[in-house]
Amino acid sequence: MAVTDESLLRQCPLLLPQNRAKTVYEGFISAQGRDFHLRIQLPEDLQLKNARLLCSWQLKTILNGYHQIVQQVSP
Repeated sequence: MAVTDESLLRQCPLLLPQNRAKTVYEGFISAQGRDFHLRIQLPEDLQLKNARLLCSWQLKTILNGYHQIVQQVSP
């Protein structure tokens, strides 16, 4: 399923599109009581399941045990 600007912003309201094609989003998410910078790069087909998540090593460490959940959130 292709992501729409509205669906991504509804799920992550602190992420904003960084280009006109809306294939790059950047902002912050909260995890374990802390805010983390996150950048999402969508492929040309806008499939969220194929997105690239770019973040700090601290956030990667937190998300490491939740790989399957992160994939489930991506329709």
